[in-house]
Amino acid sequence: IRKVAVAGDPGCTNGVTRTISTTPSSIEIKAGEVVSLQAAYSGGVTFSGNGTLRICAAATLSNINLNGGAQGIIYVSASGNLTASSLNLNSLNIYNYGTVQVSGGLNVNNGARFENHKTAQIVSFNNNQGTIFNDGTMDASGSNNNNGTIINQNLLRLSGDFNNNGNATIDNECRMEVSGRFYQNHNLTNNGYFLVNGEVAFNGGSTTTMGGNALFSVTNNNGAAGKATFNGDIVGPITGCAKLSINHTTIINGGAHFINQLDLCDADGTIEQLNITLPSTVTRCAYFIPASTCSPSDGTPPATIKDADGDGVPDDLDEYPNDPDRAFTSYYPNKTDFASIAFEDLWPFKGDYDFNDFVADYQYKIVTDGQNNVVDIIATYKIRAA
Repeated sequence: IRKVAVAGDPGCTNGVTRTISTTPSSIEIKAGEVVSLQAAYSGGVTFSGNGTLRICAAATLSNINLNGGAQGIIYVSASGNLTASSLNLNSLNIYNYGTVQVSGGLNVNNGARFENHKTAQIVSFNNNQGTIFNDGTMDASGSNNNNGTIINQNLLRLSGDFNNNGNATIDNECRMEVSGRFYQNHNLTNNGYFLVNGEVAFNGGSTTTMGGNALFSVTNNNGAAGKATFNGDIVGPITGCAKLSINHTTIINGGAHFINQLDLCDADGTIEQLNITLPSTVTRCAYFIPASTCSPSDGTPPATIKDADGDGVPDDLDEYPNDPDRAFTSYYPNKTDFASIAFEDLWPFKGDYDFNDFVADYQYKIVTDGQNNVVDIIATYKIRAA
């Protein structure tokens, strides 16, 4: 998972040129001003020049006007709360470190930027060549459209249909959820967990790129079975694997391409419609995704290896499973037989050369540790003749 470093909340005092500490009748931001709003306010804001407003209290904005080509910046601090019926961002950037609530729609237009670092609740957004950046918790209901750039580094939940349109880009680095129908029409990078509660269409001309251990899951929504239709490119990692997990219906049409290491898993074990030959790099329900801070686990975990003494040798292979210094036993000549040694008492002279002056049978028991180092040598001798 990759995360972009971002500037923090500038606060309500540092660098401020004017403080509003009692409720005003209106607010005008002049060129070069950094205004800190520290009193509850309801009304409009006018930028008559390039300036900054920091909201450090509860503010309900009825309108935001930018006069004479002015460009504005609004910060909602950790103590701030911005409420609006709608927000149209043209030459205006909003950075939220507190709470933003928009009941009638958010439009991010022509290079404008909306950043949420804490909590945002939106009723429908349209991103028109702007940027929506989230590393807090952002909820958007209604119909949502992306024609710009969306970067998600924490939790982004969309309740309703969602279109990622032509020339649009999504970069999901943590958890993104769509409850409804998701139409993937251009570029999507998923390095975390992307959940669709409903239906997803990977349309022709789209490219969905997934990183190692990334999970794209399609599940049921309000009684409707999860469904995925593939007509675009799905690109997995070169090393490792990414997983596509579909709850119910999988349709793979002739325009679909599956590239690199991917695991495709339909819950009932059946791809309902398959019109291509899947490459050998695509496995079927074979890969396990471990749980992370962004993603649940998916699949069957590998068998747990038990090693009670921690010597690196599994208990089922360890002859001393509770002794970290011992693991294996070998014997010479073997576990049941003995070798023999015979002595001639006049050796090195020939004598009678009968080698029966002393005869002994012997066996060695050799104990080694997990790195095959010898720990014990136990010798057993039996005298046969003397």
